[in-house]
Amino acid sequence: ASNFYLYTSETFQLTDIWTRYVFIFTVPENVIGSFNIDMGGHTGSYHFDDFELNIPDAETDNQVSNADFSLGDSLWIMNTYYPAVAQGSIIDGEYAISITNGGNYPWDIHLGQTGFTIENGKEYNLSFDAYASAPREISPIVGKNSEPWTVYSNFENVLLSSYRKTYSFSFIMYETSDTAARLGFDIGVSSEDVFIDNVFLSNGTIPIDV
Repeated sequence: ASNFYLYTSETFQLTDIWTRYVFIFTVPENVIGSFNIDMGGHTGSYHFDDFELNIPDAETDNQVSNADFSLGDSLWIMNTYYPAVAQGSIIDGEYAISITNGGNYPWDIHLGQTGFTIENGKEYNLSFDAYASAPREISPIVGKNSEPWTVYSNFENVLLSSYRKTYSFSFIMYETSDTAARLGFDIGVSSEDVFIDNVFLSNGTIPIDV
């Protein structure tokens, strides 16, 4: 774009031997970007091959399907309960919840998925990107998908700002193992719109005592 904002820049010293060069970076927003190699100030012949842009291998640990909404709203379910009024849609690769009436309780508007395996004694990590049209709270939840709706995660409410940010939490499963758990976000009460992206729930590991 016109401001040519730089997300990452690396300098490599090339030799006459084929070498693979790798670097990792994170961008703070969804963009249509460009990749460039600058060779100014030098002479000679340059040879390049096999360019790859990959998601880090750690993403394969993710239990969440369609985590970045690249498949639209597939596999995600949004529920509203009277008197809440809200609509969900995919905008610029994010799940956008437009809220007309936030309802009376946080769970009056809920976005989530089901069918996760949460095993007793294992530690899990949940992370996601989110922001809102104005500062407000939401409640991320990992828990039982039926009565008595036990919440396995111990997260507090998350205060969103109008700037996109990554939120990350971990918890240990102390309840009986559940192979049909739910992951979701309670978004009710406030009428400020919410935007969510890149939802991650790990497969779980044995906690390490220090």
